[in-house]
Amino acid sequence: MTKLPLLFALLAIPFSAPAAARPAIALAGRVTDEAHVLDAPAKAQLNRQLAAWEAATGHQMVVVTVRSLHGRDIKAFTTQLGTKWGVGRGQYDDGVILLVAPVERKVRIAVGYGLERSLPEAWCHRVILGEMIPRFRTGDHAGGLTAAVTAIVQHVGTTQLPVRHPARAAVPPA
Repeated sequence: MTKLPLLFALLAIPFSAPAAARPAIALAGRVTDEAHVLDAPAKAQLNRQLAAWEAATGHQMVVVTVRSLHGRDIKAFTTQLGTKWGVGRGQYDDGVILLVAPVERKVRIAVGYGLERSLPEAWCHRVILGEMIPRFRTGDHAGGLTAAVTAIVQHVGTTQLPVRHPARAAVPPA
């Protein structure tokens, strides 16, 4: 019987650690550089590019660098950020997050369901391997992120999606 409380205590440790290790990252705009890998001109250029794409299409994209994932899976981490920050328009679910964790050497392009047909996972993976990683290996984080943003903007295009209006209830004639 004395082993039972110890067993419960040991089982509780893995469930409490991820919540405590979960970082609280504040959205700092279209470019959130918590890892401090971008200089001011690079941030400004990315911000202009992202703002222009959002103005042209309505799609929202954010670039995020983090100091650490704190042992979390990058997919879960990115999904949590997207949900917490509300990236993309709710009625379209058209947000994109470019996440870089340089210490863990992990990169992810997370795409909302509304853009998955335009930005399938396999295509995003090719952008990571072909555009981002080669530049990151030389220390050019700004170049890798700019290349990825440019590739996404060119691939999706700059066409404005139509705005959905709520359906009006039919009013019977008087």
